Amino acid sequence: MCFCGSLCKLMKSRVLGDDFGMRFFMCENYEYDPPNHYGKDRAKWLDTEQSQQDKDHVERQAKWAAQRRQRMLHEEQMDEKRKKDQEEIQKRIAEVECQKAEERETDRERKLERARRAKEAGPEAIRKGKYPRCTQ
Repeated sequence: MCFCGSLCKLMKSRVLGDDFGMRFFMCENYEYDPPNHYGKDRAKWLDTEQSQQDKDHVERQAKWAAQRRQRMLHEEQMDEKRKKDQEEIQKRIAEVECQKAEERETDRERKLERARRAKEAGPEAIRKGKYPRCTQ
């Protein structure tokens, strides 16, 4: 019988740890929270020791959890590395585009300067073949 007076049922612990797989009695009235008694009135385990199969299961679950955690950490590191690499690639692309823009600007300035000099030289310079026809 339970502290509340109802009939208890036999349950099996599913919490991973030292108690996994061990049997105990539990009240069917889940709303009732029994008082914390110490000594002979507290709830007792029906099994005194954990079976080897249950111990192996707990160890296997702990090993799998550790492996999952390692995989997650590795994936986070790989994501950070990918992000860093993408940022570096974007910086390189921006530098190359900036360099090409500067080259276009200097080439344009050079061509404009050449055209100005050709206009200043006048028609005599064109006849003499001093400047090519594309700058006229």
